[in-house]
Amino acid sequence: MGGMVVQELNGWTFVPDRPEAVDEALERALRTPPEQLARMGAAARDRVRPLTPEFVAGGFGDGLRMALERR
Repeated sequence: MGGMVVQELNGWTFVPDRPEAVDEALERALRTPPEQLARMGAAARDRVRPLTPEFVAGGFGDGLRMALERR
């Protein structure tokens, strides 16, 4: 699910097929002060709070309906 992580607001992004980018993201995470990690954790929880099972199932159902209409 793209767009869930906002760089240094609620996590760290990186290009997964670039090992040096993964290393850099891990280094940034390890250097982050505990207070900032706590704020980032709260921001991450806020970001996913709307993603209830009902919301996700509704989106899946909408996608299926759109696919069937295009047949």
